[in-house]
Amino acid sequence: MSGIGWEWIFFVNVPIGIVVLVAVPALVKADTKSAHGHGHGDAAAHGHGHAHGHGHGHNHGHGHGHGEAPSGIDLSGALTMAATPALLIFGLMQAREHGFGDPTAWLPLLGSVLGAALFVVAERQAATPLARLPFLARRSLVGGCMLMLAGALLLTGLERHGDAWAQVVPGFVLLGFGLGVFAH
Repeated sequence: MSGIGWEWIFFVNVPIGIVVLVAVPALVKADTKSAHGHGHGDAAAHGHGHAHGHGHGHNHGHGHGHGEAPSGIDLSGALTMAATPALLIFGLMQAREHGFGDPTAWLPLLGSVLGAALFVVAERQAATPLARLPFLARRSLVGGCMLMLAGALLLTGLERHGDAWAQVVPGFVLLGFGLGVFAH
């Protein structure tokens, strides 16, 4: 049988990526103008005579003043946001293979801690931060992330050790156990 293989499923991302590349700049520009333009900016510039307009024009310390649209790309935030989890994952993978005492494990882990600290510094100094730090500190967000982490760890442990247990203890065949889990 000839034709396209299962690998072609990954090409669905190409048209989606093209649409995102075209749509996001237009949408972000429009959103920035509506969020920081008329009614939310400097009321004095619009002839209202007082500085805070409707109470939305005060500066939150994000590097831009009243009525001024944020500009620029937070390159340092983007780099540290990408590098930090990559270093963490790589360090954990190396620790699993070589142990935590090996420099190939603890150096990337140390780099991930440094990357997280640099991310916080970068976001505090950025005119247009990728992530607003007060948002990341919300208890509901942190609690939700901790629950997701606990669930992922639980499922990973069950997935990794559950099939081995099912073959040894009750005597299931791996395919039968998998189909049984799938059916529930």
